[in-house]
Amino acid sequence: MKLFGLKAVLITYLGVIPKMVLGIGWLPILLAFFILIFTANVFGLIVLVTPHAIPDSEFPVTDIQRKLPTTWLAHQLRTTNDVEANNWFTRFFMGLFNYPIALHLFPSIHHAYYPEISSIIKKFGETLHLPYRRFPLLVFRKKHYQLLKNNTLYESLFEEVM
Repeated sequence: MKLFGLKAVLITYLGVIPKMVLGIGWLPILLAFFILIFTANVFGLIVLVTPHAIPDSEFPVTDIQRKLPTTWLAHQLRTTNDVEANNWFTRFFMGLFNYPIALHLFPSIHHAYYPEISSIIKKFGETLHLPYRRFPLLVFRKKHYQLLKNNTLYESLFEEVM
């Protein structure tokens, strides 16, 4: 019920109210809605996929008791990567979400402190011989493409394989 209630609020807020108050036609409202959804999804993919899904990251599998092979801290450092924020685009569009390791380890600390926390995490990881990876955003895009290419399935979807 909560899902459907919030969807009704969204449709009312983004569709019905602009139609009633501004007198905008349904076509511009739908076009604006699809542009909003598209850009939000692209942004979400850049922010969420970039630090996690690259060939350098580990993808651990649980054992029979559904336990991970490492500690929670080691798991975070082995499966997550930070994005370098040395350009305006990364700083502006990712808004300090380019420090997912600090976000995972310290979710209750304000994100303004993540740059300082990340340098401490890096030093701490070095003392425990744990990886700390940070790449520029374009390098992540190339590495993510490489991961997709490495995991490509080379069979035809239109042929029956039995």
